[in-house]
Amino acid sequence: MDKIQELTSKLYSEGIEKGKEEAEKIIAEAKALSNQIVEDAKNKAQQIIADAEKTAQELKSNTEAELKLY
Repeated sequence: MDKIQELTSKLYSEGIEKGKEEAEKIIAEAKALSNQIVEDAKNKAQQIIADAEKTAQELKSNTEAELKLY
């Protein structure tokens, strides 16, 4: 009976350890993915701002050119 308890404890401990390792791996992957998503979002936001500034400048230039015609 002592052998069965020892084997059960060993299997339980190994299962717990593997579960912890898998959880740590999943957490690390999730953190890396979230960091990449944030970085992509920042880059996209910068691109949107740059495009908006370019459009605003073009509108300003066109408006000024039209006003000079009058």
